[in-house]
Amino acid sequence: MLEKFTNCIYVLEHESAFLIDGVQTNKIESSKVLPGRIFLYNSAYPISVNVSGYFYIKDYDCYQLEDDIRKDFSQFVIKSYGGCDYFANINLEMLEKYLISKGIKYKLYQDQDFLQIDSKDKYEIITKGFKEQAETEAFKRANKCK
Repeated sequence: MLEKFTNCIYVLEHESAFLIDGVQTNKIESSKVLPGRIFLYNSAYPISVNVSGYFYIKDYDCYQLEDDIRKDFSQFVIKSYGGCDYFANINLEMLEKYLISKGIKYKLYQDQDFLQIDSKDKYEIITKGFKEQAETEAFKRANKCK
């Protein structure tokens, strides 16, 4: 069960936090440590964000996939916000079709299980995830917009 929280692409939604220039957007990012990443969001935003879904990615680095998504969906990026993680008019179905078209193996989850894991399991995931994260070249590029 814990593996599904590693090497993920996830989609965040929020009615007001992601309303940019009058356009409702989704934030699409990657993480090797989904529970830890969502904890940071929930402590940074005054209103809880909604994870509409996350893809456990098999046999393809999630950071590289995030770079691919930014490039291949660049026409949907809300650039006026100063970042490259906010996309207009992108949803889980579009991302799923994209993964299929690239031949990437995945499993889609639309649960909130990452909020329910115990401290021991959370520590295991976070330790393993951050170690893997630090070792990837794609991580070094993950926050750069192209």
